Amino acid sequence: MGSVEALVPLVSAVEDCALIEGVAVVGSTASGWADAASDIDLFVYVSPDRDDEVLAVRERLGRELADPTRFASIQQTGHPYADTWTLRESGTELDLMFWTTTWAEEELDWRLVRHQRQMGGPSTAFWRSIRDGLVIFDRDGWLDGVKERARAPFPEQLRSEILRDNMDLLG
Repeated sequence: MGSVEALVPLVSAVEDCALIEGVAVVGSTASGWADAASDIDLFVYVSPDRDDEVLAVRERLGRELADPTRFASIQQTGHPYADTWTLRESGTELDLMFWTTTWAEEELDWRLVRHQRQMGGPSTAFWRSIRDGLVIFDRDGWLDGVKERARAPFPEQLRSEILRDNMDLLG
């Protein structure tokens, strides 16, 4: 397991990239459940509608920061918004998920305003990751604002919909 302190080179690298609005540690490290075998999961929030430029940034980060002797994957097959590689200096394994700022805002709208669960997916997991993520970079305060919004109470309508749609699984 790597420590959040090991992410200093990554934060330094993203500070120079105007396309990256914020970075948060999510998953087991953020929740306190990481163990010695855990990687560090990161949500990297990027400007919308700049896919080619964002991919170039992802490739550059991998070239500059990843250990060339270890497995690395940029734009994983089946997970085009995810990269995985190991930091060269610390040996910390990273799982980076690149989401647009628009995606994060819409994800919260679906749960908190429309009270709709994610169909065929992890339901409220992204909301929780946004809410509980540990911010390590926030260019202009956007990420802190989104996290504040994500602290809203769990809507009763959403809870009811999730239970109704999963009743057959609950027995």
